[in-house]
Amino acid sequence: MTAMTVLYLSKLGQPLGALSTTVAGDPPPLGQASTFRVTVPVPEPLAAPPPGPPVPHPITVGRGAVALAVLEAEFDDPLEVFQWRVVTTPGPGTTVQHRLDRLGTGRVTATGTTSDLDLLIDVPKLGNELELDLEVRNEAGVLRSEKLVFGTNDARKTATVRVPDAGDYVVLVKGYPPVVPVRLSVTRGGTGANLGKELLLDVPRLGDKLLLRYEARRGTVRRSGDIRFAATDTRKQVTVNLPDKLAFDVTVEGFPTVTVPAAP
Repeated sequence: MTAMTVLYLSKLGQPLGALSTTVAGDPPPLGQASTFRVTVPVPEPLAAPPPGPPVPHPITVGRGAVALAVLEAEFDDPLEVFQWRVVTTPGPGTTVQHRLDRLGTGRVTATGTTSDLDLLIDVPKLGNELELDLEVRNEAGVLRSEKLVFGTNDARKTATVRVPDAGDYVVLVKGYPPVVPVRLSVTRGGTGANLGKELLLDVPRLGDKLLLRYEARRGTVRRSGDIRFAATDTRKQVTVNLPDKLAFDVTVEGFPTVTVPAAP
């Protein structure tokens, strides 16, 4: 066992950094005016990563959202702390105790569209826990938070979170690794007599899924099909032929519904 001083998000138990230490007892206090800009590792990107070096996803958090704990770890390398979460339980009297638990093995998904500000976040149940806190953060310090309440028979819960813009965000759910949302793009296309009668779907791959279903619908008028990814694909472009230029709702499996307005 190795003594570690861990900086973490106090509400979620999400580690932000760690140092091995030989000093027992309480950690030093954090300055009340402190602000932390940290880059959170995303160990399993939701979409297959593009070639090249990994893109950092920094977040900014204030002093009131973080805490320090000195605890015993089963590992020696502080970088391994991101595979764990800090769990706080009542101790003797008015004290609290901290320990490290492994993160859940389920997959949180976070998706959005380039034309809307809503993120669709799907979270699997974590063991017997009936409540999980969720936070959406970015480098500018934006924070959106939700509490997911699971029924005893619920296997998953879905939340819709509105953010101020289509920028870079990190989704953090208690007990799971962080994820970065991926976005679907739907635009009108076509040429000549078909101008405005085609929808161009630009779809990122979701994890290891090689097949996603799509549907464009308006009342009883529907166009649907499959989007198939090769093992090396990170995105896929699909053209959907429409009978007219009127508005359609487009749904791609795992993404929020997009309403495409009528073409002029």
